[in-house]
Amino acid sequence: MLLAAFAASQEINGAPVFVCRTELCPPEVQSGLGLGLPAAGGVRETLSLDLRPPPSFAQSLSLDLTHSSRDRALDLALAAIGKVDYAMGADSVSIATSGAVDGVADCSSFVKKVVQSAFGSKLPRTAQEQYSATTAVLDPKPGDLVFFKDTYKKGISHVGIYVDRCRFIHNSRPAVKWGNLCSGYFARGGAHFAGVRRIRSLA
Repeated sequence: MLLAAFAASQEINGAPVFVCRTELCPPEVQSGLGLGLPAAGGVRETLSLDLRPPPSFAQSLSLDLTHSSRDRALDLALAAIGKVDYAMGADSVSIATSGAVDGVADCSSFVKKVVQSAFGSKLPRTAQEQYSATTAVLDPKPGDLVFFKDTYKKGISHVGIYVDRCRFIHNSRPAVKWGNLCSGYFARGGAHFAGVRRIRSLA
């Protein structure tokens, strides 16, 4: 499970699209980031692009390390939502063999732990240092890092895990949560958006 429990699938312009009932979708999808369509019986459903190849395609391939590592990064970030509390300067995140995540961290120590566990790469401690240690990309992929500037201080000051065009996962008071890249404080092109970057071993 990556983002939601998907009930059915179809294609739009040749791209696999999975339909999930609104109540099973992530909060940001429920609030309108997805494409709402009327469903049978009058139940409103929301379309959400799956981040992985459709099962029939995935089963026909030996998925490479990069894909499985990105998958794990998203799974860990999702498991941490509401489970890892925020505290400035904290760096105490534990990941069980079952995939359960808990602890206390700030934005960059949370990202550092996810990256190390998923990709085996060690990042520096702060958001500014992580920005300098990664490479800018024009083709963002799930599991990349998304950076923000001039939040609580000048310069690069916040970081999260990129999910898709409109969504990322980050640690911000009170705990790890979904973030919106399409509108609001963290929007692309806004005053605080500083770009999506990639771990150099994957660039």
